[in-house]
Amino acid sequence: MNSFKIKQEVIDERTGFGLTTFDGQIAKARQMRRDDLHSMSGKRPPGAEALITRIEQEALRTGVTIKRMISPEHLRRFLPKNLEGDDVRYPDLDLQPPFLRSYLQRLALVKKIFNLEGRLTEAEAKSALRVYHEFSDPHGETVDLIPQFAFVHEIAERKANSRPIQDIDDYFACAPWKSDANKDLYSFAIKQSRTIPPQLRLICPFIPTGTTGISAVLLGAHVHLGMPYALNYRTPFGSGENPNKLAHKIILWESPDLELNKSPEELRNDCQWQVQFKMVMTGQFSSAVHQEIIFDNQEKAKEPTGRREESEESND
Repeated sequence: MNSFKIKQEVIDERTGFGLTTFDGQIAKARQMRRDDLHSMSGKRPPGAEALITRIEQEALRTGVTIKRMISPEHLRRFLPKNLEGDDVRYPDLDLQPPFLRSYLQRLALVKKIFNLEGRLTEAEAKSALRVYHEFSDPHGETVDLIPQFAFVHEIAERKANSRPIQDIDDYFACAPWKSDANKDLYSFAIKQSRTIPPQLRLICPFIPTGTTGISAVLLGAHVHLGMPYALNYRTPFGSGENPNKLAHKIILWESPDLELNKSPEELRNDCQWQVQFKMVMTGQFSSAVHQEIIFDNQEKAKEPTGRREESEESND
């Protein structure tokens, strides 16, 4: 039986990601582009090819081995062209409804845990209003604010790119975090291909083929959300002319390839936004964030029986 192991990951201090995954490379390139836009006002910033070269140089300098580098064509879709729009405008808390103000302040702290650029944006504040009402848990007492912010960020990103959010709508309709009956209903809907698990880029990691790592905080986030599985993740699926195509897969708690030393409830306790925020602010990092739990055999991980497969290009 395969088991989970502990592996150290090299984490970029500004993006919160390693450079070995497409997610990490995109986050690093976006951070570089924003720095260039600020420092080169009125001038054309370096393109995708130049940013990829800089990422490769940084990986070499820090001793990181990158087996799969994102293509320039794919990277261009994620690079900000300017510093305008809701993605960089910040909400005025004084103009927000009183019930929402403290919630937005807490989400701004959670955003620092993911080390995303800037403060809470106007687009994120707009999506936070829906998430506030759906969970009705502004302090994260039942559903921690880490997975709540994952929904806020995902809705904002998809709206900005005119992408559908049906998977998110279905999740909120079933509300699996509310009760076992709701979780069973949601599990039934997934098995019957009535919906697919919500594909939240902040807590649904990209996992390359072979041995890799999963943060215990991410597993705990799935417990908080009442998911009927241990983890939803992305893994390479493409070949031939479309080698970057990804498929979303899920790992079930009862999978014979999943052996944990912690119960789901203990993993739930690993995902606490207050603890993670203090670690970030003090320059310390909890083992749950910067050490990874690894499973060795992904071939038996279960693919969601939902409506569609996602490619890397369409998912993000």
